[in-house]
Amino acid sequence: QVVAGLAFALGSALVARIWAGHLSFVETNAWLPWATGLAAGIGRRHAVSWLAVVVGMMALANQPEIGIFSLWWLPLWALAGAWGHGQAQVVRALVRVGAGLAVGVGLAAFQIVPIFQLLSISNRQASGMSWDFLTGASLPPWHLLGAIAPLAFGSPTGGYWPGPGYEWHERLLYVGVVPLLAAAHLTGRWRRVCWGAALVAVALACGRYVPWYALTQWLPGYATLRIPSKHLTLASLALALAAGLG
Repeated sequence: QVVAGLAFALGSALVARIWAGHLSFVETNAWLPWATGLAAGIGRRHAVSWLAVVVGMMALANQPEIGIFSLWWLPLWALAGAWGHGQAQVVRALVRVGAGLAVGVGLAAFQIVPIFQLLSISNRQASGMSWDFLTGASLPPWHLLGAIAPLAFGSPTGGYWPGPGYEWHERLLYVGVVPLLAAAHLTGRWRRVCWGAALVAVALACGRYVPWYALTQWLPGYATLRIPSKHLTLASLALALAAGLG
């Protein structure tokens, strides 16, 4: 638990955001491990109630990307937790995590509803968003080298950096070399779950560099979601969990 917590809290998912001054992203990410753990163990007593509270707090932290990701990320972990216990348990887990998400959004509705009203009259809504704008700061696949050496391509604070300075923290996937080695030693069913979740998140983070990202426009919220590399937060969490288990 300590290894997993340190790998996520001191990795790029949070530290790079602190450097960038994205306070709402840090505040929202702080709840993501709780939500993921509750989804994986959604069959436990009071798990739905606690998940609703956590989802509500995530929504109030006001970083909508994490909320949009949660609509498929949390059911994915609920499915992983119930897998192998029979079809009825799988269906029950998905229904319970769906209830937790719905109630959580309802708890934060007093803030969410005015935000949606504001978005309906925003300049982005009026003018529309091009595909290039939506997929800005996508993760170039070769930037995965940053998982081993976060400064492999330099940094905007000094020296060389191949892109706008604001994209540096978006493209980082780093949990530490030792946690990464620990994650590689994970065996059993949870190896497939953790590494599979990380792979899905990285595949989505590539955005414009891969053909399958266009399919995300069918997912709730993705039509207005910018900067696909923000999915790397999910990959960081999955790798941190794999490190703790490994």
